[in-house]
Amino acid sequence: MKKKDGWGILGIVLVLGLATAAPAGAQDSGLYLGASLGSAESKNTCKGIVGTCDDKDTAFKFFGGYQVNRNFAWELGYAFLGDVTGAGSLGGTAFDFEITNKALDFSGIVTLPVNDRFAVLGRLGVYRSQVELSGTFPGLQGADHNTSFTWGLGLRFDFGRALAVRAEWQHYPNIGGDNAGVDDIDFLSLGLVMRF
Repeated sequence: MKKKDGWGILGIVLVLGLATAAPAGAQDSGLYLGASLGSAESKNTCKGIVGTCDDKDTAFKFFGGYQVNRNFAWELGYAFLGDVTGAGSLGGTAFDFEITNKALDFSGIVTLPVNDRFAVLGRLGVYRSQVELSGTFPGLQGADHNTSFTWGLGLRFDFGRALAVRAEWQHYPNIGGDNAGVDDIDFLSLGLVMRF
């Protein structure tokens, strides 16, 4: 995706966020920080490979945001989306590779409370990826950066005003590029959120 397209996507997310924001009491707004740990799965890299290929890895994310009101927040996050490793042959050519996936994302998060402690959430945002390929893989070498949409769904349980647990699925489509390859990545995580 071209750089100018990334600004268009960011503009769409900003407009959606402003449209959903409304005045709220102090108890429903404020800064928060969090971290999550889970598993990332690459959807396409291992397809067609004869040999070994591991498309799942431990992943983590650090994030911070501002809760505008009870139903909407802005969030910035940095995610290490794991490594994809493989060795063997593809079309008769031997290879041995490792692809490392990372992303910085900015999202609007809509929260729908079920009761005073439990809520369902959805996210829509943009990401900027860094994908690095080491080793050898037929037709690919080097690193890529790209910008695209990201989205996800999750559940949140509040222990009180200051602490919550969040389980989430987040999708990063078309991560990578011509040098290191393009893939879709799903990130399943469990995280801790601290409000200030």
